[in-house]
Amino acid sequence: KGMAQRVRGGAMPIARPADPLHTRIGAAEQINPKITDAAIREIGDAPTILMDGGATTLSLVPRLGGVAQRLIITPSPWVAIACQEHGIDAFLIGGTLSPRGGIAVGNGAQIEVAQVAVDIAVLGACGVDAEFGLSADDHAEAQMKQAMHAAAARTIVVTGAQKIGRRARHQTLRPDQIDALITDADHDLTASLTQA
Repeated sequence: KGMAQRVRGGAMPIARPADPLHTRIGAAEQINPKITDAAIREIGDAPTILMDGGATTLSLVPRLGGVAQRLIITPSPWVAIACQEHGIDAFLIGGTLSPRGGIAVGNGAQIEVAQVAVDIAVLGACGVDAEFGLSADDHAEAQMKQAMHAAAARTIVVTGAQKIGRRARHQTLRPDQIDALITDADHDLTASLTQA
């Protein structure tokens, strides 16, 4: 039925690529508020944040205001518009718009990201696995997330429980490159990630 893939020692579910962001944009209202609360605490008063696209990262924007001279740098037009709606300064990275994640990708976008220095990169996930690390469905998005990680002093990944233990198509960051993982997954799902 195509629901599992044989691996050494057993089987693991196949991670179906996400639908395009514009079809999932309403999902931001369904994000567990505990993820949002924990992410806002982790971000604290960091003045410069590089924000990925996706429904989970987008759900953080309404809570990011109130910090003097805070700047959000993002390759996501949805995140940039949400920042404007909430009175937060935003700098939009340009490039070819990837439909799945709704972020700018390509060499030009990666060069722009390499020319900024930020306190925190907040990345979404297509999959997070204790051995494979952070992964993305789209190769160009994986490269963009790598560039975002390289531009930041700290990297935070925010994701729901359904992405934990999944391996999307393209490895993005090793587990040891992630400074914090914020999720609503139960401890039994995250124990191996904590060790990694």
